[in-house]
Amino acid sequence: MAHSPSLDSLSAKSPELSSNGHISQEDMHLRQRVREGLLKELTVAERHSVLSVPAASNDDDLKLFARLCPYFRGTHHLEEIMYYENLRRSQLLTLLDKFRDVLTTCLHQDAATITYKEFL
Repeated sequence: MAHSPSLDSLSAKSPELSSNGHISQEDMHLRQRVREGLLKELTVAERHSVLSVPAASNDDDLKLFARLCPYFRGTHHLEEIMYYENLRRSQLLTLLDKFRDVLTTCLHQDAATITYKEFL
């Protein structure tokens, strides 16, 4: 299995520009491999959709999206994601907004609220 560099090492290094001001081919291939590795748990169609979102061109946004992907299957609430991933609400809501074209948000009644109302 080939070792692929992490996005941390990629973003720590600024892209090298050629003499004409473009990012080198090597750097572009490296970024592509990193993106594919980060989104490996997505289906091909999901990956294509995510990468077509304008926010996916930002490595930090894509890295955070990929880190949070396991939570985007409809079984986790915002507070849970914030707690387990040590995120502020504003960070999470900003990311959800940036990727709103490929995410569907749901609003569910809290089970604790239902139980409390039944108790009364």
